[in-house]
Amino acid sequence: MNILHFSDKDALQLSLTGGKGASLARVSQAGFAVPQGFIITTKAYGEFLSYADKIPSFSSDNLALLEYQARQYKEHLLTLPLPSSCLKRA
Repeated sequence: MNILHFSDKDALQLSLTGGKGASLARVSQAGFAVPQGFIITTKAYGEFLSYADKIPSFSSDNLALLEYQARQYKEHLLTLPLPSSCLKRA
């Protein structure tokens, strides 16, 4: 169970879907309009990050440098393949 829809009963589990995912599922299931989307579980996200290099330390004193470092790390993450287990839906 790595990908859930907002309508899935399990999507309400905070430990499984994180705060944002659980909140979107809650309001969607309550009948409020929520843009189409899906939730990647915390387990799948953790597995994806295990393929990444160690998250670097970022300087918070220099905003321009922080933005550059974050952009570089984002570009690195975008080059990583998704683990096949992350593509399976429950």
